[in-house]
Amino acid sequence: MDAKPLRQFVPRGQSRRLVIGDVHGCAVTLEILMFRTLDLQPSDQVFFIGDLVDKGPRSAQVLSRLLALLDKGYQLHFVRGNHEENLLAAEREYEPGYFWGYLKRMGALDLLGPGQRLRAEFRRLFEAMPHHIELDDFHLLHAGLDLAKAWPFEAASDLLELRDWPADLEKQGGKPVLYGHQPTTRPVIERAVREAHAKIPLDNGCVYRHKSRPLRMASGDDFRAEDFGHLCAFELDSRSLFFEPMVDS
Repeated sequence: MDAKPLRQFVPRGQSRRLVIGDVHGCAVTLEILMFRTLDLQPSDQVFFIGDLVDKGPRSAQVLSRLLALLDKGYQLHFVRGNHEENLLAAEREYEPGYFWGYLKRMGALDLLGPGQRLRAEFRRLFEAMPHHIELDDFHLLHAGLDLAKAWPFEAASDLLELRDWPADLEKQGGKPVLYGHQPTTRPVIERAVREAHAKIPLDNGCVYRHKSRPLRMASGDDFRAEDFGHLCAFELDSRSLFFEPMVDS
């Protein structure tokens, strides 16, 4: 049975509201997106929809930078992704040597602290992340909802892992869902925003920019690598999309 997911309601602030897709350790790309492209200000509300870490080359740098911005008063909010959840579970379940091997496979050895465990500040950040953030006009979660269930927002495993799920605005309480987890081509993301779909994907597969072969998606479809490779941000009130090319090597 699923553990009860953490939920958070965040009221609207006085400035911009921005949602950023899966970062996956792309710290340089994130920095450019936030401060060159978006000109981020402390008054902006910024929401990350999970998977800050793993796969990319600079997981610790991503987390350290975001923690430093929090200390400076920036309004950052984080949804828990399956990669954050899996890191917490692996640390609980594995002996240090096996945990080191797990992080090596994920490309995230830089998250290690003393005793081959997660750095304490990173663990605290992961543990505090809700599975679901509700705004007055959107739901934010990492993966998906099984709307056939009586209480879809109570199924933590779906919020973290579900793919290819049918949306239903009425069953979602009249609020579209913004989500990541499943790399999605730029034209599909743009169409979802333009046509005001009931679910809007924001993971453009930032870490796949330097792949040279076609990618096989969960749906079974193949896409060219150049259809992906950006860190995506969505400004909620202007409905503006931003696609920052991945520059981390």
